[in-house]
Amino acid sequence: MKMKKILASATFIFLSAALMISCSNKKQEYELGTGFVVDVNLEGNLELLSKDSLFLRSTMPDARFEMALPIEKGRAVFTCDTMITPQDVTLYGTGNDGKKLHISRFFLENCHASVNAVLDEQYASKVRAEVKGCPTHDMFRKLFEHRLAIAQEFRLDSLSRAYDKMGIISKENFRHLLDSARTLSDEYERSLIAQDPVSIFAFERFASSFISKGSIEENLARYQQFAGSGKFNDNMRFKIVGKMLETLKITQPGCKAIDFTLNDIAGKSVTISDIYKSNRLTMLDFWASWCLDCRKENPGIVAMHRYYASKGLAIVGISLDNEYTEWKQAVQDDKLDWLQLSDLQGWKNAAAEMYCIKEIPQNILIDSTGVIVARNIGTDGLEEFLKEYLH
Repeated sequence: MKMKKILASATFIFLSAALMISCSNKKQEYELGTGFVVDVNLEGNLELLSKDSLFLRSTMPDARFEMALPIEKGRAVFTCDTMITPQDVTLYGTGNDGKKLHISRFFLENCHASVNAVLDEQYASKVRAEVKGCPTHDMFRKLFEHRLAIAQEFRLDSLSRAYDKMGIISKENFRHLLDSARTLSDEYERSLIAQDPVSIFAFERFASSFISKGSIEENLARYQQFAGSGKFNDNMRFKIVGKMLETLKITQPGCKAIDFTLNDIAGKSVTISDIYKSNRLTMLDFWASWCLDCRKENPGIVAMHRYYASKGLAIVGISLDNEYTEWKQAVQDDKLDWLQLSDLQGWKNAAAEMYCIKEIPQNILIDSTGVIVARNIGTDGLEEFLKEYLH
C-alpha cells in the first residue's frame, strides 16, 4: 500500500525461535489474569469460509504464537493464561478459494478484546471488522484514522501514483505537500504519546522510529525511561530493541566500519573494505526500488555523485529488495551509475542488519581507513558535508 510507504517506514525485528500455543474454546466467564481473551463474533455470509476454523497468529517474529479454534455458530473465543508479549496479531480464516481470508489485524495485549466482523456477501475478500477492548490498539487506530484523513485531504494516494509522470516542479510541490502531511501526523502522534509517555503505544512508536530520530545518547536515555517504568521486564521486543541500540553504539561516527561481502547486479562478489580503501570517502546508500522516499532522493544523489566522484567520492548502493528484476529496473530508471549490491533478502539484508538499518533511505559514510565519519545525513545536509569533506 503506497500510503504506508509514504507516511511510515516499516520496522521489523527478527528472532528465529517461534512459540506455538494450543488452546481451547473456553467459557465466557473466563477471568482475565495476565493473559488475554479475544471474543470473535462473525456475521454475514459465513459460507465464505471453507473450513470451520479461525486462526489467531502473531505478525511479529520476536515471540511467535499461533492458535486455531473451531467456529461455533459464528463465534470463537481465544484465550491465553499468560500474555507472551504485547504484539501485533492477525485474525483469519480460509476462504473458498483455499487462500487466507483476512478478518482483522490488531495490537493484542493483556486485555479482554472483542472482534465483531461481517463477511461481505458479494466480495469474499472484503471483511468489515470492529475491534474493542485493547487500549493500545485504540491508540494505533486513532493514529491510523488521523493519517488517513490527512492523506485524503491532501490527495496523497492519487498524487503518489502519478509521481513518476510528474515534472520537476510538480515533484517538488508534492515533496512539500508530503512534508506538511508528515508534520501534522507527527504532531498528533506526539499528543497521543504525551497522554502516557511510558505506555506500550509510546514504546512501540519509539521502537519503530528511533533508528532515524535523535542521537544515540537521547535514544538510550529514552530507553531507560521505559526500563524504569517496570512495564517491560518480560517484553521480548523491548529486550531486542536494547540489543539494537547496542549495535547502533558500535556503528556511530568514530567507530570502525564493519566489513561485509555482497554480490553486485552481475552476481560478482564484492567486499566493502576493498572499496573504501581506494576512495577518500565511501557512502553506503541503503535503499530499495519500492521505497518512494528513496526514489525521490535518487536524482539529487545522482547529481552529487557526478560532481564529487572526481574528488574521491564512491557510492555503494545497498538494496533491500527481494526481487532482482525490480531492483535492476529501478537502477536503470533512476540512472544509478555506481556500484549496486544486494543479497535480495529485503529487510534481512546482511549489511543492513550489521548496521541496524530498519528504515530507509539511510546512509553510512566511511573514510579510506575504514572509520565511520557520518551516519544518516539527509539530502539537505549531505551536499554541505561533501563540500566540506572533499574540498
